[in-house]
Amino acid sequence: MFGDFSGLLQFISLPKKNFIMINKFLLTLFVIFICHQADAQINAPVKWFYTFEKSSNGEAELIITASVEKGFRIYSTKMKENGPLKTRIIFSPSKSYELMGAIIEPEPSIIYSDIFKMDLHYFEGSIIFRQKIKLRAKRAFIEGHIECIAENDKISILPNEEHFRIDIQ
Repeated sequence: MFGDFSGLLQFISLPKKNFIMINKFLLTLFVIFICHQADAQINAPVKWFYTFEKSSNGEAELIITASVEKGFRIYSTKMKENGPLKTRIIFSPSKSYELMGAIIEPEPSIIYSDIFKMDLHYFEGSIIFRQKIKLRAKRAFIEGHIECIAENDKISILPNEEHFRIDIQ
């Protein structure tokens, strides 16, 4: 009437050693799942997008967009030393292109920090960084990485390297 309970009876009669091993295995899976979920939530405040605009004179402009989650901020690439970590966009050297000037960024918001005893230049929302390059080949692979700290009034998420590759043809 209630079905076959032989499988349950076998599970219940497992030796204590096997039962402990199963519990350890399940606990390990649970810890991995929780760490993965926490890591996904911590790394989520900034998403990066990459594109370019190519001109007819052998130049191109790289467009690097940061989408910062509401309530978080990142710092300017032009932040002064002795403050929080500024955003750094680092391009790997290549013979297929040459950087032209510094990174162009929008006008940042500014707030005075009692902790650092200085003005902090920061961005919120969507930020577009631009870098002009001179192309030296018909096809260029622009590679590099971005370092930035994202923070809000409660937490600072330590720098994480975001690697990128932009293919210009």
